[in-house]
Amino acid sequence: MPTFLNPNSLAMPRSSFSHGVMHGPPLKRLLISGQVGANRNGEVGHGLAEQTETVFDNIEAVLRSADMGLLDLVKLTIFCVPLDGGAIVRDIRDRRLATHRPASSFLYVSALANPACLIEIEGEAICEFR
Repeated sequence: MPTFLNPNSLAMPRSSFSHGVMHGPPLKRLLISGQVGANRNGEVGHGLAEQTETVFDNIEAVLRSADMGLLDLVKLTIFCVPLDGGAIVRDIRDRRLATHRPASSFLYVSALANPACLIEIEGEAICEFR
């Protein structure tokens, strides 16, 4: 049976979804819903860099709620609105993940569900139960 995760440090979903869904055993598999650059109060950051940092904060919060960390990430899918935003996002991703290199897809999109959001990242993590 899956476990649906909505950490207190994130804004509650406004629709019928959860921030994360964990499966297991024998392995713990976590699917992370697309995270945007909004804080716990739903306030969207200013600019792509600030929003990207918040996205990674939110991803880490979902991972922690499943007793996982960034090193358990196996896949990221990045949706970016600004066509010139690739270098900013890659620099932040590389710094936040350090030497960890999960599979990754990077897509430019014309818009996200909230027009104030410039980036959305979804992920998948897998680890053994601890």
